[in-house]
Amino acid sequence: MLHQAGIHHRTPARKERLIDQTSIGYDRPNIVEEARSGHVACNVWGWVCRHGMGDVYNIEGRFTAEKYIALLADRFLPSLRERNYLLFPGPIIFIHDGCPIHTAHAVRR
Repeated sequence: MLHQAGIHHRTPARKERLIDQTSIGYDRPNIVEEARSGHVACNVWGWVCRHGMGDVYNIEGRFTAEKYIALLADRFLPSLRERNYLLFPGPIIFIHDGCPIHTAHAVRR
């Protein structure tokens, strides 16, 4: 029935939804296309180094500079210590995606 109405199994560029939820017919007049990707997103932060894979952390809610500082202090540095990566000589170099949170004044202090 959906195939006959021109709706095929795919990940649409536009999400289609029924206007009339009680309608048993999937006629085009009852369908509205919405411009959405259909993807679900979740925020994560992770790290890797030349010695191996690090950890990946789920970011709950909105990511702020304060949450980033807490993540670095409470999770990132302890995970480095657990793996003894702080014993290796040389600086820790951060490569980030340009998110303003990573370079906020509070973080740089």
